[in-house]
This record gives sequence, structure tokens and C-alpha cells, in this order.
Amino acid sequence: MLTISMLGELAVPLAPLPEQKRIADKLEAVLGRVDACRARLDRVPALLKRFRQSVLAAATSGQLTESWRESFSEAKKSNANSSRFLNERYSIPEEWEVKTLSELSTMVTSGSRGWADYYSSTGAVFIRAQNINADRLDLKEVAHVQLPDRAEGKRAVVKRNDLLITITGANVGKSARVKIDLEEAYISQHIALVKLRDPIVAAFIELFLWAENAGRGQLNEAAYGGGKPGLNLQNIRDLVIGLPSLPEQQEIVRRVEALFAFADRIEARLATAQKTVERLTPATLAKAFRGELVPQDPNDEPAHVLLKRMRVAQIPKESVEKVLEATDIVDLIGSYIQVKRAGSSFRANCPFHQEKTPSFYITPSTQRFHCFGCGKGGDAISFVRDHENLPFEDAVRKLASRAGIHIIEEDSDPHADQSRRARVETPIGTSQPTTRKNKKASSSKSSVTLVIIDNFTESHRTRVEKRNADFSGIFGSRNLLTVEKTDIHKNSNNSMSKSRFDSDVKGQKYLANFLKLATPPEDATELFKVAQLPIVDFYKQLAWEVEQGFIKTNGEELEAAS
Repeated sequence: MLTISMLGELAVPLAPLPEQKRIADKLEAVLGRVDACRARLDRVPALLKRFRQSVLAAATSGQLTESWRESFSEAKKSNANSSRFLNERYSIPEEWEVKTLSELSTMVTSGSRGWADYYSSTGAVFIRAQNINADRLDLKEVAHVQLPDRAEGKRAVVKRNDLLITITGANVGKSARVKIDLEEAYISQHIALVKLRDPIVAAFIELFLWAENAGRGQLNEAAYGGGKPGLNLQNIRDLVIGLPSLPEQQEIVRRVEALFAFADRIEARLATAQKTVERLTPATLAKAFRGELVPQDPNDEPAHVLLKRMRVAQIPKESVEKVLEATDIVDLIGSYIQVKRAGSSFRANCPFHQEKTPSFYITPSTQRFHCFGCGKGGDAISFVRDHENLPFEDAVRKLASRAGIHIIEEDSDPHADQSRRARVETPIGTSQPTTRKNKKASSSKSSVTLVIIDNFTESHRTRVEKRNADFSGIFGSRNLLTVEKTDIHKNSNNSMSKSRFDSDVKGQKYLANFLKLATPPEDATELFKVAQLPIVDFYKQLAWEVEQGFIKTNGEELEAAS
């Protein structure tokens, strides 16, 4: 069971408030550029796919070799580059021949059924639809079969330069040319096998089968014209092909291979760039928490002074509850924006983002609001805090004044302060006792307890030229709270591979899901490690999930909502 006191032992760096604002502004700018870069890179695969299809369209329509044909004297005649349309999308030069695949092949067949009895760990190669779903023959995860001498499946033996076409299933129409010699290989009933009369034309026919304006388009039209997608062998035989002369075929294949190799190189560079971009966010956050992202100003108010000032007056929980009871959230929000009744609720255009269709709802029965557009939600205090950009205490005071409630703010306990200060000033790496160290868990539920870490020792804030690779190095020159029985301060870059900006964290039940595991994290350190969030993001995400109701709290412990 995870308790709040355990979380209270996690090390938290705290910069002076002005520096925190500089860091937040810088992070917003830098991570915004990272997101923009990621978005641009994500568009590249679609562009490469369009590029390859444009190359194939030019290859199968004769446009790719138009200048090449003009270079031959025998082609220099008035209609050398005139075209004729075989269908609305597929045109070819006048001098190309028109053939069906049946005319160019000696056999068009498919694999037989009943292969389950012949599967083996060794033996002949057995090609299935998944082996050609990328428009190439991939034998990395190939199956093997051992057939008896008179098995019906032996009629479909696969050889070099044969063409394979998927005729059923999700990848119907995918095709590949066999470019290697196979000692013994067969196909499943989901694949058509085409044996050409002259294997020398196989490379060009393969390009034809890939092109969406040509073979792929004809196959898709035949496969998806009815109900369940699928092709029969006659569909394969009836494919209409524009066939150039053999020298032009060879030139087309050479040019396509060169252009595809260029696209492959771009794809490799894209993969490298994407990996680099994915490392930028955790690297930037680590730099921020080392105190290296923005300049440090010696005139900034020290963090420990800020914390001391924040502890001077605290609003009692009872006063907060009284303010919420005295505030009608519909009237409150209605004083800021125009709201309209929608059944038992009220709705409006969200004040937190631009929208034309209202997605902002207020529920009187629960005294809460929620926007289905941007995800903002909470109670009356949350609304005032977010709308006016106020600290929590100031938002409570504003609502109290509105409701005519006098709040008696209580001072912090000096003895508790002294105890917290002693814990903070313990050197990093020293084992600390916790309130639940020797306490056995009595419940199978995963829960944590929240303690506000509110004091740090004053120390120098000058940059350290050489930092160790331990936790103190990661967070720069600021002192930290000690994490009990943990080596989290070692190799802590590994704990910063995530960010609250990630799609699987932002707006998700991220920490709650860890608490729902059959074997949940045993303590605060383990939760922090599996979360892989920077410590500040970790606490922000925890607070947000509690506010949204993903994690329940009784003021003492937290547990994932069922």
C-alpha cells in the first residue's frame, strides 16, 4: 500500500518563484516547438507514400520514360507519345501493347486447403498472406510444412520470379515477386500464384500490380465491388496490362528502383529524426530541473522564504467546505459567461478555449462543471482559480467575500515546521524513518497518502560546473528531500522519459492505472519510477487526477477510483 507519507519522502527541487515562472515560460516555448516539429515529421510518411504512388503511376503510364522513348529514332514519329486510356485512370502510350495477365502467364492458381495437418518445425517453406502484406516477400516468421508425396498442395510450388497476390482477408490485393531461389515452397489458399511465360517481364508486372492507377486499382475494384472483400482467380487473369518493349521495361524498373531507394533513405533519416525528437522533451525537462534552462537571478526571493510565507496563514478545510456550500455554481459561472439550461444541467461556450458549439456543462446537483472540448472541470473554486489565474487560497478568499463569509486563517504549527525542516536538512542518501515503515498493510487496495512538502534548506544557487550523475546532479545545486530506501537519485534520467504533455498522460488516468495493477508499486519510489515523470510533473498529475475523481481521497490516503 502506498501512503501519502511515503510520497512525502520523494525528493522535490524548488526554485524561487520568479525562476519557476521563467522556467515555465521557457518550457512552454521550447516544448511547443518540439510538438510542432513532431507534427511536421508525422506528415512525412504520408508524403512518401504519395511519392511512391506517383512514381508508380508515371512508370505504368509511360510518363517516366517519355524522354527515353524520344531518344530512339524508331520511336520518333508523330504519335510516339500519344496516349490511349484503358480505363478512366489508366492510360498508356500508343506503342505499348495491351495484354491480360492470362495471356502473359502459364498458370494462375491458388493454394489448396487443409494445411493444418502438415505443419512442422522444419521442412518446406509455407507462404501465408502475412508474409506478403508489405508488398514484398518476408520470410522472417515463415511457417514450415512436410507434405506426403501425393499431397494436393504440391501443384502450387513456388519458384523464383513467380508473382504472389493476396486474394482474401484484410490485405487483399497485396502482392510480391519471389526474388530468391526457394528449394521447396508452397502457398496457402489465401494467395494466388502467377507463373509467367517469360520471367524477364516479372519485375515490370510487379510494379504494375503495386500501382493504384493500374493493377492495384483494378484489383481493389474487383475485390471491394461486392460485400466481403475477396478476389477469385478469374479476377487475376482478367487484369489488363499496358506492356512496353523489353528495353523500356528494364529502363522503367531501373528508374523506379533508384527513386524508391531515394525514398528509403529519407525514411531512414525520418526514423532517426523522430527518435531525436522523442528524446528532446525528457532532455529539456531534465535540463530545467538541473537549473540550466534559464538564467538564475541572485535577486530572486529564496524558495525557503516563499514557503515560509505561504505557511504563515492556511485556510482550514472546514472554511473551504463552508464557502463551497454557500456558493451556487450556476449563479457563479453565470456572472462570468452566459449560460443556458439544457435539461437538468446548464451549458455554455467554454471560457477556457475557443468554440462555436457549446461543450461546457454545469451540473447543479453535483455543483461541478466540465468541458468536453478541452477537458477543464472542477468545482466553484476551480473555476475562479482557473478563470482568473489565482492561487487556490486567493480563489477561496474571493468566493468567501462574495458569499459574505469571514474566514479565520490559522497559522502553521511551529513544531511541525521544525520536524519538517529536520527531515529536509538530512543529507541526501541517508535513510529516513517513515510513519508506515514498520506498519504492515492491512488492505489489498492500492492507496497512497499525500503530504505537502513545504520546506527546503537555503543553499547556494550558483551553477555547478561539474555535476555528478546522481540525483543531486540532476536537480542542480538545490537541496532535496530524501527518498527513503531508494536509489532514485542514481541514473535519474531514466525516471524522466515521460512528460505531462505526452498523449498517454495528459488528460488520462495515468497514475490511477498504476494503482489498479494486480501488483501495484510497493512504495512512493516505485510509483515514481514506473510513472517515469519528472517529479514536478508527477505531483501535478497526481493533483489533477484527484481533482478529476480518478483517484479518491479521504484526506489521509488515496486509492484508484473503481
